[in-house]
Amino acid sequence: MKTLLCIFLLSLAAIAQNLPDAPSAPKPAPFGKPAPKPAVSSSSVTVNETDALSHILTRPLQIYPALASVNKIEGDVVIEATIDTDGNVASTKVVSGHPALAPTAVAFVKQWLFRPFYSGETRVPAVTQLTVHYSLFASEAERELEKHFQETYWPAWRAGEEALAKQDYATAKQQFEIGRSEASKLGQANWQELANALSRLGSVEYRQKNYSAAEPYLMQAIQIQQNHREADSSEIADAIGNLAQVYLAENNFSKAEPLFLKAVEIYEKRLQDPTSKTQYTNDRRHRVMNLFMLASLNQEMGAGEEALKYCDQAAGDAGQAMAKDEAIIVLRTCETVYRKNLKYSRAREVEGLAQDLEKQAQ
Repeated sequence: MKTLLCIFLLSLAAIAQNLPDAPSAPKPAPFGKPAPKPAVSSSSVTVNETDALSHILTRPLQIYPALASVNKIEGDVVIEATIDTDGNVASTKVVSGHPALAPTAVAFVKQWLFRPFYSGETRVPAVTQLTVHYSLFASEAERELEKHFQETYWPAWRAGEEALAKQDYATAKQQFEIGRSEASKLGQANWQELANALSRLGSVEYRQKNYSAAEPYLMQAIQIQQNHREADSSEIADAIGNLAQVYLAENNFSKAEPLFLKAVEIYEKRLQDPTSKTQYTNDRRHRVMNLFMLASLNQEMGAGEEALKYCDQAAGDAGQAMAKDEAIIVLRTCETVYRKNLKYSRAREVEGLAQDLEKQAQ
């Protein structure tokens, strides 16, 4: 029988990392009634790249910078972008990338249009990091493949996201499989899109509790990230954490625990030398998330002292590092951990923190 602890754990997993839905729009008005104009806020939210990509409505064909092409310059350009409440890219900042590629990448990203982001019923600006890949093609035929990819992958991705939000898992899987197939045709050129499609296919299976089917998709996504990124990148930590959640849902604690520990290790290293405010915010949130998972896992295994240690770390930073609804789940679950281990004073302390957040959320 699932304990209260596991119920909280799975609730949090549904809003964590890359397995969950991105922030979604409010429900439409009933038929026959005009839809109310959404409230708008100037307070921005931070979203990861996968969630940002799931909101793309239009993205033009990418142009290779002429000078970079002549000089055989390839690589990635990472851009911090602020998306306004209408879905337009309002501002950009180059985080990393070759100077010969960066200006074209910025101009490219500024042409993207996104589905607006919401916090509850309120439309809000979003801050994210976007990666633009530049890889030289050997032939015109490969350029045509890239054009076909742009015209096929993104419509399939959007259709998959819409189906996933409606819990139409058969359609979601079909569309993400199209995306996976199209990204695979270009080999290394679209490795990030391939990794994203595999991650979403893993999410489709995870949400249906088909954990054995989710595992190979997520393992492939990890392998692709590891082949193309630095070993301590946040994206690798995200992918590792996703697979750990699958093992945790299967009660396979021996496989889940080392993955959560590895993810925490990467996040803590990244937090010592953040590349941007956006990445710092994401890494801090995901660190707390994985510490919380470790606390829950150890409590389930009967390792109370370890569970207390991880709860101390997670609860101590949850209020600052996470959204209110996430922080409340962490605090309430850690309250349960403290009570189970007879730490009543600490339980009352985190209970008070949770109550304060609950009042603010009303």
